[in-house]
Amino acid sequence: MTAPMHDAEPIRVTVAPALDYFEKCPRCGYPAEAVVTARTYADGAVDRELVATCGLPCGWKSAG
Repeated sequence: MTAPMHDAEPIRVTVAPALDYFEKCPRCGYPAEAVVTARTYADGAVDRELVATCGLPCGWKSAG
């Protein structure tokens, strides 16, 4: 999944937990958590972006 590539403003944005994400934080080794942001546009196109963060407050966040 990649960052948004559409020029128009989305008509709907949804954020949902990525329940099948089983990676670990590369900084501290604690299990990571992730969400998927889906942006839907008027032409029917949908961009999805996966963002992972550390389950502890070490501060790590994926680049997307």
